[in-house]
Amino acid sequence: MTTRSFQAFCVLVGASVLFPGFAQAVDRVEGLEIELNAGSRVDQLDWNIARDPSPNILSELTWSDLEIYEVSAGARVVMVNDRFPFATTLKAFGSYGEIQSGDNQDSDYGTNDRGDEWSRSNNGADRGEVSDFSLAWGLVFNTKGGRFTLSPLVGVSLHQQNLTIRDGFQTISEDNPFSSNSADNPPPVGPFSDLDSTYDAEWRSAWVGCDLGYQLTSRLELHGSVEYHPKARYEAEANWNLRADYAHPRSFAHDSDSADGFAGKFGGTFELRKVLINLDLKYQKWQADDGVDITYYWDGTTAATKLNEVNWESTSVSAGVTLRF
Repeated sequence: MTTRSFQAFCVLVGASVLFPGFAQAVDRVEGLEIELNAGSRVDQLDWNIARDPSPNILSELTWSDLEIYEVSAGARVVMVNDRFPFATTLKAFGSYGEIQSGDNQDSDYGTNDRGDEWSRSNNGADRGEVSDFSLAWGLVFNTKGGRFTLSPLVGVSLHQQNLTIRDGFQTISEDNPFSSNSADNPPPVGPFSDLDSTYDAEWRSAWVGCDLGYQLTSRLELHGSVEYHPKARYEAEANWNLRADYAHPRSFAHDSDSADGFAGKFGGTFELRKVLINLDLKYQKWQADDGVDITYYWDGTTAATKLNEVNWESTSVSAGVTLRF
Protein backbone atom coordinates (compact mmCIF):
# COMPACT_ATOMS: atom_id res chain seq x y z
CA MET A 1 0.00 0.00 0.00
CA THR A 2 1.44 3.35 -1.02
CA THR A 3 1.72 6.41 1.20
CA ARG A 4 -0.87 8.14 -0.99
CA SER A 5 -3.34 5.28 -0.43
CA PHE A 6 -2.71 5.49 3.30
CA GLN A 7 -3.51 9.22 3.28
CA ALA A 8 -6.63 8.71 1.15
CA PHE A 9 -7.95 6.15 3.60
CA CYS A 10 -7.42 8.55 6.52
CA VAL A 11 -9.35 11.27 4.67
CA LEU A 12 -12.15 8.83 3.89
CA VAL A 13 -12.51 7.71 7.49
CA GLY A 14 -12.31 11.25 8.81
CA ALA A 15 -15.01 12.40 6.41
CA SER A 16 -17.34 9.61 7.51
CA VAL A 17 -17.05 10.82 11.10
CA LEU A 18 -17.22 14.56 10.53
CA PHE A 19 -19.99 14.61 7.93
CA PRO A 20 -23.11 12.55 8.78
CA GLY A 21 -24.38 12.95 5.23
CA PHE A 22 -21.32 11.03 4.07
CA ALA A 23 -21.99 8.09 6.38
CA GLN A 24 -25.66 7.81 7.37
CA ALA A 25 -24.91 5.42 10.25
CA VAL A 26 -23.21 8.17 12.29
CA ASP A 27 -25.49 10.26 14.51
CA ARG A 28 -24.19 10.84 18.02
CA VAL A 29 -21.18 9.84 20.09
CA GLU A 30 -22.04 7.15 22.63
CA GLY A 31 -18.63 6.64 24.20
CA LEU A 32 -14.96 7.57 24.10
CA GLU A 33 -12.08 5.49 25.48
CA ILE A 34 -8.44 6.48 25.89
CA GLU A 35 -5.94 3.72 26.67
CA LEU A 36 -2.38 4.05 28.02
CA ASN A 37 -0.10 1.00 28.41
CA ALA A 38 3.50 0.01 29.07
CA GLY A 39 5.15 -3.37 28.78
CA SER A 40 7.80 -5.69 27.43
CA ARG A 41 8.21 -6.99 23.90
CA VAL A 42 10.48 -9.55 22.20
CA ASP A 43 11.14 -9.40 18.43
CA GLN A 44 12.91 -11.59 15.88
CA LEU A 45 13.76 -10.52 12.32
CA ASP A 46 15.74 -12.25 9.58
CA TRP A 47 16.33 -11.90 5.86
CA ASN A 48 18.45 -13.52 3.16
CA ILE A 49 19.47 -12.72 -0.41
CA ALA A 50 20.60 -14.76 -3.42
CA ARG A 51 23.40 -14.40 -5.98
CA ASP A 52 22.85 -14.89 -9.71
CA PRO A 53 23.24 -17.66 -10.77
CA SER A 54 24.24 -19.18 -7.40
CA PRO A 55 24.25 -19.62 -4.48
CA ASN A 56 20.52 -19.42 -3.81
CA ILE A 57 21.35 -18.07 -0.35
CA LEU A 58 24.38 -15.78 -0.49
CA SER A 59 23.99 -13.80 2.72
CA GLU A 60 21.69 -14.15 5.72
CA LEU A 61 21.13 -11.74 8.61
CA THR A 62 19.30 -12.62 11.82
CA TRP A 63 18.30 -10.44 14.77
CA SER A 64 17.08 -12.58 17.67
CA ASP A 65 15.82 -12.11 21.22
CA LEU A 66 15.42 -8.35 20.86
CA GLU A 67 14.15 -7.31 24.30
CA ILE A 68 12.20 -4.06 24.09
CA TYR A 69 10.59 -1.69 26.60
CA GLU A 70 7.43 -0.35 24.99
CA VAL A 71 4.77 2.29 25.66
CA SER A 72 1.52 2.64 23.73
CA ALA A 73 -1.60 4.77 23.51
CA GLY A 74 -4.94 4.23 21.84
CA ALA A 75 -8.29 5.92 21.42
CA ARG A 76 -11.69 4.57 20.43
CA VAL A 77 -14.93 6.44 19.76
CA VAL A 78 -18.31 4.72 19.32
CA MET A 79 -21.16 6.43 17.44
CA VAL A 80 -24.81 5.32 17.38
CA ASN A 81 -27.85 6.00 15.26
CA ASP A 82 -31.32 4.83 16.34
CA ARG A 83 -32.21 3.98 12.73
CA PHE A 84 -29.66 1.16 12.60
CA PRO A 85 -29.18 -2.02 14.69
CA PHE A 86 -25.44 -1.37 14.98
CA ALA A 87 -23.02 1.35 16.01
CA THR A 88 -19.89 2.53 14.21
CA THR A 89 -16.43 2.94 15.66
CA LEU A 90 -13.20 4.73 14.83
CA LYS A 91 -9.94 3.52 16.44
CA ALA A 92 -6.39 4.86 16.51
CA PHE A 93 -3.31 3.25 18.05
CA GLY A 94 0.38 4.06 18.36
CA SER A 95 3.34 2.49 20.17
CA TYR A 96 7.05 3.18 20.62
CA GLY A 97 9.75 0.94 22.04
CA GLU A 98 13.49 1.01 22.69
CA ILE A 99 15.65 -2.08 22.26
CA GLN A 100 17.54 -3.00 25.43
CA SER A 101 19.35 -6.18 24.38
CA GLY A 102 19.57 -8.62 21.50
CA ASP A 103 21.80 -10.70 19.24
CA ASN A 104 22.74 -10.54 15.57
CA GLN A 105 24.28 -13.11 13.23
CA ASP A 106 25.66 -12.32 9.77
CA SER A 107 26.50 -15.34 7.58
CA ASP A 108 27.82 -15.64 4.01
CA TYR A 109 27.73 -18.86 1.94
CA GLY A 110 29.65 -20.20 -1.04
CA THR A 111 27.23 -22.82 -2.39
CA ASN A 112 23.50 -23.46 -2.53
CA ASP A 113 21.29 -24.17 0.48
CA ARG A 114 23.61 -22.53 3.02
CA GLY A 115 26.57 -24.65 1.98
CA ASP A 116 30.26 -23.77 2.49
CA GLU A 117 29.76 -20.97 5.01
CA TRP A 118 32.89 -18.85 4.68
CA SER A 119 32.04 -15.94 6.96
CA ARG A 120 30.03 -15.64 10.14
CA SER A 121 29.97 -12.93 12.76
CA ASN A 122 27.97 -12.97 15.99
CA ASN A 123 27.32 -9.46 17.18
CA GLY A 124 25.39 -7.31 19.61
CA ALA A 125 22.08 -5.65 18.79
CA ASP A 126 21.33 -3.82 22.03
CA ARG A 127 20.26 -0.50 20.52
CA GLY A 128 17.50 0.62 18.21
CA GLU A 129 13.83 1.54 18.15
CA VAL A 130 10.50 0.10 17.07
CA SER A 131 7.15 1.78 16.41
CA ASP A 132 3.65 0.82 15.29
CA PHE A 133 0.71 2.93 14.11
CA SER A 134 -2.80 1.89 13.13
CA LEU A 135 -6.11 3.53 12.16
CA ALA A 136 -9.34 1.56 11.75
CA TRP A 137 -13.06 2.01 11.14
CA GLY A 138 -15.81 -0.54 11.68
CA LEU A 139 -19.24 -1.57 12.89
CA VAL A 140 -20.24 -2.61 16.42
CA PHE A 141 -22.85 -5.30 17.10
CA ASN A 142 -24.06 -6.04 20.63
CA THR A 143 -26.13 -9.01 21.77
CA LYS A 144 -29.27 -8.41 23.77
CA GLY A 145 -28.14 -7.36 27.22
CA GLY A 146 -24.80 -6.17 25.84
CA ARG A 147 -22.61 -8.97 27.24
CA PHE A 148 -21.07 -9.93 23.89
CA THR A 149 -19.69 -7.45 21.34
CA LEU A 150 -18.54 -8.10 17.77
CA SER A 151 -16.84 -5.40 15.70
CA PRO A 152 -15.66 -6.11 12.12
CA LEU A 153 -12.98 -3.61 11.07
CA VAL A 154 -10.98 -2.29 8.12
CA GLY A 155 -7.82 -0.29 8.64
CA VAL A 156 -4.33 0.74 7.67
CA SER A 157 -1.10 0.27 9.60
CA LEU A 158 2.58 1.18 9.63
CA HIS A 159 5.28 -0.80 11.47
CA GLN A 160 8.95 0.19 11.76
CA GLN A 161 12.06 -1.50 13.16
CA ASN A 162 15.30 0.47 13.38
CA LEU A 163 17.91 -2.21 14.12
CA THR A 164 21.63 -2.05 14.86
CA ILE A 165 24.71 -4.29 14.66
CA ARG A 166 27.49 -3.60 17.18
CA ASP A 167 30.27 -5.29 19.21
CA GLY A 168 31.50 -7.46 16.36
CA PHE A 169 32.91 -10.97 16.88
CA GLN A 170 34.07 -13.05 13.89
CA THR A 171 33.16 -16.72 14.39
CA ILE A 172 34.02 -18.20 10.96
CA SER A 173 36.68 -16.70 8.69
CA GLU A 174 37.60 -18.29 5.36
CA ASP A 175 38.75 -16.86 2.03
CA ASN A 176 36.03 -15.15 0.00
CA PRO A 177 35.21 -17.64 -2.81
CA PHE A 178 33.94 -14.85 -5.09
CA SER A 179 37.03 -12.62 -4.99
CA SER A 180 40.78 -13.09 -5.40
CA ASN A 181 41.45 -9.82 -3.56
CA SER A 182 42.54 -10.53 0.01
CA ALA A 183 40.97 -7.22 1.09
CA ASP A 184 37.55 -8.83 0.49
CA ASN A 185 38.19 -11.59 3.02
CA PRO A 186 36.50 -11.38 6.44
CA PRO A 187 38.53 -10.39 9.52
CA PRO A 188 40.25 -13.16 11.50
CA VAL A 189 38.33 -15.08 14.15
CA GLY A 190 37.84 -12.99 17.26
CA PRO A 191 36.50 -9.57 18.20
CA PHE A 192 36.78 -6.68 15.75
CA SER A 193 36.27 -2.99 16.42
CA ASP A 194 34.21 -0.06 15.10
CA LEU A 195 31.18 -2.08 13.99
CA ASP A 196 28.16 0.26 14.04
CA SER A 197 25.81 -0.76 11.21
CA THR A 198 22.08 -0.08 10.93
CA TYR A 199 19.10 -1.70 9.22
CA ASP A 200 15.82 0.27 9.11
CA ALA A 201 12.74 -1.74 8.09
CA GLU A 202 9.18 -0.63 7.37
CA TRP A 203 5.95 -2.56 6.73
CA ARG A 204 2.84 -0.78 5.34
CA SER A 205 -0.53 -2.40 4.84
CA ALA A 206 -4.28 -2.17 4.65
CA TRP A 207 -5.98 -4.80 6.79
CA VAL A 208 -9.25 -6.45 7.74
CA GLY A 209 -10.02 -7.74 11.19
CA CYS A 210 -12.39 -8.12 14.08
CA ASP A 211 -12.65 -7.09 17.74
CA LEU A 212 -14.46 -9.32 20.24
CA GLY A 213 -15.60 -8.51 23.77
CA TYR A 214 -17.33 -10.48 26.52
CA GLN A 215 -18.54 -9.05 29.84
CA LEU A 216 -17.67 -11.93 32.18
CA THR A 217 -18.79 -10.16 35.36
CA SER A 218 -20.00 -6.67 36.21
CA ARG A 219 -16.37 -5.56 36.56
CA LEU A 220 -14.36 -7.98 34.41
CA GLU A 221 -14.38 -7.92 30.62
CA LEU A 222 -12.43 -10.22 28.31
CA HIS A 223 -11.46 -8.98 24.86
CA GLY A 224 -9.57 -10.11 21.79
CA SER A 225 -8.78 -9.04 18.26
CA VAL A 226 -7.43 -10.48 15.02
CA GLU A 227 -6.03 -8.68 11.98
CA TYR A 228 -5.00 -9.95 8.57
CA HIS A 229 -2.72 -7.76 6.45
CA PRO A 230 -2.74 -8.93 2.81
CA LYS A 231 -0.62 -7.37 0.08
CA ALA A 232 1.60 -5.45 2.48
CA ARG A 233 4.62 -3.46 1.28
CA TYR A 234 8.09 -4.01 2.78
CA GLU A 235 10.97 -1.54 2.44
CA ALA A 236 14.31 -1.27 4.22
CA GLU A 237 17.56 0.67 4.06
CA ALA A 238 20.92 -0.28 5.56
CA ASN A 239 24.21 1.42 6.37
CA TRP A 240 27.06 -1.14 6.56
CA ASN A 241 29.62 1.17 8.15
CA LEU A 242 32.70 -1.08 7.79
CA ARG A 243 32.26 -1.69 4.05
CA ALA A 244 34.48 0.88 2.33
CA ASP A 245 33.23 -0.27 -1.10
CA TYR A 246 29.62 0.64 -0.19
CA ALA A 247 28.01 4.07 -0.26
CA HIS A 248 27.08 5.72 3.04
CA PRO A 249 24.67 6.26 4.68
CA ARG A 250 22.66 4.23 2.14
CA SER A 251 24.62 1.04 1.49
CA PHE A 252 21.76 -1.11 0.20
CA ALA A 253 17.96 -1.19 0.11
CA HIS A 254 15.30 -3.89 0.16
CA ASP A 255 11.88 -3.73 -1.48
CA SER A 256 9.04 -6.24 -1.71
CA ASP A 257 5.36 -5.83 -2.56
CA SER A 258 4.70 -9.51 -1.78
CA ALA A 259 4.31 -9.27 1.98
CA ASP A 260 1.55 -10.14 4.42
CA GLY A 261 1.02 -10.32 8.14
CA PHE A 262 -1.16 -11.49 11.00
CA ALA A 263 -1.73 -9.86 14.39
CA GLY A 264 -3.73 -11.09 17.35
CA LYS A 265 -4.42 -9.82 20.85
CA PHE A 266 -6.08 -11.27 23.95
CA GLY A 267 -6.60 -9.59 27.29
CA GLY A 268 -8.87 -8.39 30.00
CA THR A 269 -9.97 -5.22 31.75
CA PHE A 270 -11.02 -4.85 35.38
CA GLU A 271 -13.19 -1.90 36.30
CA LEU A 272 -12.06 0.18 39.26
CA ARG A 273 -14.57 3.02 39.53
CA LYS A 274 -14.20 5.04 36.30
CA VAL A 275 -10.79 3.57 35.47
CA LEU A 276 -10.22 0.19 33.85
CA ILE A 277 -7.03 -1.78 34.51
CA ASN A 278 -5.74 -3.52 31.35
CA LEU A 279 -3.63 -6.62 30.81
CA ASP A 280 -2.91 -7.66 27.21
CA LEU A 281 -0.91 -10.26 25.29
CA LYS A 282 -0.18 -9.48 21.62
CA TYR A 283 1.43 -11.52 18.84
CA GLN A 284 2.43 -10.53 15.29
CA LYS A 285 3.94 -12.53 12.44
CA TRP A 286 4.89 -10.98 9.10
CA GLN A 287 6.72 -12.22 6.01
CA ALA A 288 7.88 -10.81 2.68
CA ASP A 289 9.36 -12.60 -0.33
CA ASP A 290 10.21 -12.21 -4.02
CA GLY A 291 11.80 -8.83 -3.44
CA VAL A 292 14.86 -7.00 -4.70
CA ASP A 293 18.14 -6.08 -3.00
CA ILE A 294 19.89 -3.04 -4.49
CA THR A 295 23.49 -2.36 -3.41
CA TYR A 296 24.88 1.18 -3.70
CA TYR A 297 28.65 1.43 -4.20
CA TRP A 298 31.02 4.25 -3.30
CA ASP A 299 31.59 5.18 -6.95
CA GLY A 300 27.89 5.71 -7.68
CA THR A 301 27.23 2.36 -9.36
CA THR A 302 24.55 -0.08 -8.24
CA ALA A 303 23.90 -3.81 -8.42
CA ALA A 304 20.64 -5.71 -7.94
CA THR A 305 19.99 -9.24 -6.73
CA LYS A 306 17.07 -11.22 -5.33
CA LEU A 307 15.71 -10.67 -1.84
CA ASN A 308 14.51 -14.18 -1.02
CA GLU A 309 12.53 -13.54 2.13
CA VAL A 310 12.09 -11.43 5.25
CA ASN A 311 10.51 -12.75 8.46
CA TRP A 312 9.43 -10.70 11.47
CA GLU A 313 7.86 -12.03 14.65
CA SER A 314 6.85 -10.07 17.75
CA THR A 315 5.34 -10.98 21.14
CA SER A 316 4.44 -8.41 23.79
CA VAL A 317 2.86 -8.21 27.24
CA SER A 318 1.51 -4.90 28.50
CA ALA A 319 -0.50 -3.42 31.35
CA GLY A 320 -2.12 -0.04 31.79
CA VAL A 321 -5.33 1.91 32.22
CA THR A 322 -8.34 2.83 30.12
CA LEU A 323 -10.33 6.00 30.75
CA ARG A 324 -13.97 6.06 29.66
CA PHE A 325 -15.90 9.25 28.96
